[in-house]
Amino acid sequence: MKSYYPDTARKIQEKVEEECDLQDYEGSRLYDEYPDRFMLYHLGRKIVDEVRSEADMEAMSDGLLGDLVEVLLFHEISRRRCRRRRCRGDFYR
Repeated sequence: MKSYYPDTARKIQEKVEEECDLQDYEGSRLYDEYPDRFMLYHLGRKIVDEVRSEADMEAMSDGLLGDLVEVLLFHEISRRRCRRRRCRGDFYR
């Protein structure tokens, strides 16, 4: 389904995956039972800053870009957490 993402969302998703790869290690804060909201916010802001500096994102407002980054980041973290715990159908319950 990622191949259907618009170009902007695809670029952001790639940055999100790169950042999550860096944070994906044993004992990472991404896998805490209750991830720190402050850490997640700053991780999202870091990605926004990287995306803004590398791509032409002037057309997108800062709030909208931040929201899109957070949604993609939270989804990627959820996917990795579920994969690590080997979730089956109970992920969305």
